[in-house]
Amino acid sequence: MTEVPTFTTITAPQPRQAGTNRPLIRPVAGGELVPYTRVSTLASYLDDGVGIRAWDNANVAIGVARHQDLQGLIAPLEYGDPDLERFIELARDRVGGNYKANLGTAAHRFMEPGANLEDCPDWLRPDVDSYYEALAARGITQLEAEQFVVCDSIPAVSEWEEIRAAGTFDRIVHVPALEAIGQNPRVTLDVKTGKFHYRALSVQLTCYSHGWRYDHTTETRTPLDVNTRWALCAHVPQGEGRTNLRWINLRRHGYRALRLALDLRQWRSDPMPRDGYDGGPFTEHERAWEAAMAGDPDLTAWELEDVLATAKDVETLRAVWKNNRELMTPRLRTIAEQRALILNPNALSANEKE
Repeated sequence: MTEVPTFTTITAPQPRQAGTNRPLIRPVAGGELVPYTRVSTLASYLDDGVGIRAWDNANVAIGVARHQDLQGLIAPLEYGDPDLERFIELARDRVGGNYKANLGTAAHRFMEPGANLEDCPDWLRPDVDSYYEALAARGITQLEAEQFVVCDSIPAVSEWEEIRAAGTFDRIVHVPALEAIGQNPRVTLDVKTGKFHYRALSVQLTCYSHGWRYDHTTETRTPLDVNTRWALCAHVPQGEGRTNLRWINLRRHGYRALRLALDLRQWRSDPMPRDGYDGGPFTEHERAWEAAMAGDPDLTAWELEDVLATAKDVETLRAVWKNNRELMTPRLRTIAEQRALILNPNALSANEKE
């Protein structure tokens, strides 16, 4: 049986990129401090947020409409005024917009090891008790809390070398039943008191489980030594007095979710194309021809298709074929043969005679 260490915790680092909540991290290879994406932000890319935005906007509108003091405070302001966000938050709070979030924060605090449960309000106690009961029923022990980690890469997936995500997760727990099936019993766990968003949670727990503890004072990384195949979510629906422990399959679902989130992050950071009429397809076609004549291995199939279909003579067509022989698929060969017959109709007559 694996020895269960005592509970420990690490204070999250403070340095952040100016004007953002992105932590500044020293890359593994060294160099300047780099702003890492918050794991929660990366996970949010898989949620369009339409519902939550509509709900939030409605709360603010109702808060302002129902309270004359807020109407008077906001009316003279213009967009961008530094006081506006403060009054918007006040309007949101007046109609209970922050109520559920506050309840979730309160529940989290009483679920931390060492919390004084005698201070827990009676109305919150059923939820908190259900959490401890769910862990105890399976012999699960809480080991660490509020660990700040950085996820730079996933060794099992070689192309993921620039994940650069960081964040703080709720727990590392010891699950003794995993030892019986030969798996690491140290498991990352996140507590959710709101809705169970499996896709976003898959991104978060994949990053956390493949992360390294990061100490901002020494800028050093130390291993977590946790299970990288499975993670847990303790879903504690507010006010229902029950806790559901749910497994997250990191390799099957987490990797896929993280890949999508990273692609979306890249898409959002890519510069917006601003091709004028004389650019666009014309410039792209010219580049494709240059790449095809040079035998560029990065030439895409659809670019090669355009080149083959617009060759001006048979000699040029042969040069393109020769320079890109390894890229020629049956479909591209057919396109090349059809173009050759268009350029030299006599070749078709000769074939018919034979």
